Amino acid sequence: MKKYYLTLLGLAGSLALISCGGSSSDSGGSVPDNPSGGSAQRIVVPADSAPMPADQRFSPSGDTVTDELTGLTWLDVSSQGTWQDALNAVAALNTQNAGGHNDWRLPNRRELFSLVDAGEATGPVLTNGHPFTNILAGEYWTSTTSFNVQENPAPTPNSPAGTSAWVVDMDNGAVTTYVKYNTARVLYVRGASTVTDTYGVPQTGQTTCYDETGATGAALGSCAGTGQDGDIKAGVEWPTSRFYANRVQSSGGADGTVTDTLTGLMWMTEANCVQNKENLNDFAALGITNIDGGRVSWGDTVIFRDEFNDNNINCDVVPDYRDWRLPTIRELESLHSAGTSGPSLSNSDIFEHLVTDQYWSSTSSAVDPAAAWSVGFRHGYVENDAAQTSGHLVWLVRDVN
Repeated sequence: MKKYYLTLLGLAGSLALISCGGSSSDSGGSVPDNPSGGSAQRIVVPADSAPMPADQRFSPSGDTVTDELTGLTWLDVSSQGTWQDALNAVAALNTQNAGGHNDWRLPNRRELFSLVDAGEATGPVLTNGHPFTNILAGEYWTSTTSFNVQENPAPTPNSPAGTSAWVVDMDNGAVTTYVKYNTARVLYVRGASTVTDTYGVPQTGQTTCYDETGATGAALGSCAGTGQDGDIKAGVEWPTSRFYANRVQSSGGADGTVTDTLTGLMWMTEANCVQNKENLNDFAALGITNIDGGRVSWGDTVIFRDEFNDNNINCDVVPDYRDWRLPTIRELESLHSAGTSGPSLSNSDIFEHLVTDQYWSSTSSAVDPAAAWSVGFRHGYVENDAAQTSGHLVWLVRDVN
């Protein structure tokens, strides 16, 4: 394997429904034409069933590995540095024509998370039999800035918003944040994921650049050429009007559902039915206990789903759909927008009672059999949490047929 010498990092290089791994009681479905008549570029979100074997998904060639699932090509390297180090090293890689290409970049949050296989029990959490030789367990930088205020142990003061970036932990697949001056591992990617790929990785929603101090706009200077997520905006472009509220045909009133034209998924308008409709539903009689602001255990989400589909729960949904389910981790994460925070979801006002906290997915954790995956909509953390002792929120989804 060829060696690439970089001053800053000392870097030595040597969607049919496809699985993101993990297990779930729910399966995916088809992606429909846009009911509003628009021309949205719809993606297929991988489900938790029908895994794609590593020898079919990954195609190694010299120093590179192409992911046939997403259409992205990765440089199989071993490196680490600060966030700015990782961005600066791109120019050197491209000057050296690393792997025979000169268009490498630091992956954004969604591109890097696309490598995670939730069905793997040990790190690095890549599909068993993958051909990568230099991906190790640990945190990897993305080009995407996080808006959260990083809380540091006393007496170190908290770091301001914009001074942290998203990292993906290849130990367990979690998506969290690091202060940009910290050191993390680095992977590089090239190519564009499109709707023609088996799984078209969508953009993150970030359109602005930030330096290590959180400076942006005039204080930062030009965003162009920084290599940040807000500069490149890699991925399938979002529709201009991504979410729309469905209407009752006879009256024109809202029917209690919202369709995402990027993914073709239909979500309940009521994003916290357990709390806000508790007065209309006898949850205790159904076996849903220890409700805390709409937060329940992972096991109780199954009761909620089943009872809703049996029409025993009132969540202000007019159509008599009987196929509501808990979203997979990729479906739930697809709602996240890295362009906003608190909540980290674009057009969030179209939903009712959206809570800036963790929501359960249907995906169990292979790393910890007693845990399940969740997504937080304050900032966008993707976590593995104790299924029986953690209380998270419930938000149901269905496929538009």
